[in-house]
Amino acid sequence: MLFNSKGIEGTGLRQIAEHLNISPGNLTYHFPNKHLLVEALYFDLVKQMDGQIESYAQAHGLLPQLYHATRVSMELFFDYRFLLREMHMIFRESTLVKSHYIELQAKRKAQFLAIFEAMNGEGLLRPEYFKGEYANLYERMQILGDGWLLACDLFMEQHTRPVHYYHQLLFETLFPYFTVKGRAVYETLD
Repeated sequence: MLFNSKGIEGTGLRQIAEHLNISPGNLTYHFPNKHLLVEALYFDLVKQMDGQIESYAQAHGLLPQLYHATRVSMELFFDYRFLLREMHMIFRESTLVKSHYIELQAKRKAQFLAIFEAMNGEGLLRPEYFKGEYANLYERMQILGDGWLLACDLFMEQHTRPVHYYHQLLFETLFPYFTVKGRAVYETLD
């Protein structure tokens, strides 16, 4: 994807049309400017993430579900990495994407907290030591999830499988919360 290699500002509609082997007029008919194309790519990413996460969630246990959901999200974000790299600029340019992202984060938080609660009920996670501890855990995971690509850009050559490496790093934030049973399940994942 050209946006991944050249950035949004460094990529013109003419370059995109050439890369897609279509006429510039055909591209601008559907996307009169780059920012509308970026919005479409953002919503395409969200749709793919939702579909992957929901289909997997129906067929597997809670901890494998969470493990897979975070992995799928990171793989998709790597494919669309320009979105995370240029998130602040995109939010300035598109109030639609910004407001949707805020709503999406509230939805994801509710999903993760429900999974944490269910994992606690199944004896995979220990109870909270203080009220809101798991909400704070989700927030830390979300910050890491949004920021890992910047570290990846700096240190990618050190990792042959960067998504795998950063996924493990992110998921390890859960390890101190696992019970003995949760650690046993964790050791079977990959």
